[in-house]
Amino acid sequence: MSRKWPVLSFAAAVTVGLVAHCFAVPVTFNVTSASSSLVLGGNVAGSGMSQQTSNSLTTSYSGTINADLTATTIQFTSATLNAALQPQNQQPDDDGFGSPGNGPANYGFSFTSPFGGAVGALRAVSFNLTSSVLNISGTSVPASGQSFSFADGALDYNAGISSGRKDMTSAGSSGNGAANGSIQTVGSVQTLTVPVATSFGASVLTSGDSELTFSGTIVATRIVPEPVGAASALLVGLAMMRRRRPARGGSR
Repeated sequence: MSRKWPVLSFAAAVTVGLVAHCFAVPVTFNVTSASSSLVLGGNVAGSGMSQQTSNSLTTSYSGTINADLTATTIQFTSATLNAALQPQNQQPDDDGFGSPGNGPANYGFSFTSPFGGAVGALRAVSFNLTSSVLNISGTSVPASGQSFSFADGALDYNAGISSGRKDMTSAGSSGNGAANGSIQTVGSVQTLTVPVATSFGASVLTSGDSELTFSGTIVATRIVPEPVGAASALLVGLAMMRRRRPARGGSR
């Protein structure tokens, strides 16, 4: 038996291992709705918010998070984080004009305007998540370097003599001021936990008069493929090449 064979086998395994360790692999995490929710806070026209109906300032999220992952880094490339609807309709109407009435909404709140009592609702809320390359320390994923933005969403309001709809996709992006998150693998399941503390400016009654904050946690998982698959395939290929070599001293 040639002594080159064990050396090639070892080199192949090491090479595949180094490639997996150093080069980023695109992965997708699926958001676990039961463990993912964000609370709406902040102020509208300088007034704090109160819930319209029970827990209407909190909702769960579903969707996916896409990332480039190595053994020591992660970079969020995109996400689709969709807010769930409240179990009850929220005021004002969802006709786009803030008319009296109600309709399905992700969040519903009451506030005090210069004109008296007012109501508002956030609808069609969907967030994107991106980041710079983040260094993973143990299982810790830094919050610094993460950025949230509205992929979709609108704020409907009715303050008596003033009502309407504001497009939240124009709110720009915002960093994440939460504590660090984590990424952990148990068996074949990898769990990503992203604490969230982000805020967006908005112009409701006057320019720059409002700030919406979102805080909570997003949890997402993925199934981790067998790490030895690529190495095994390469070793099988090398074995087939070795079998095809002519025996030493045979006919040429």
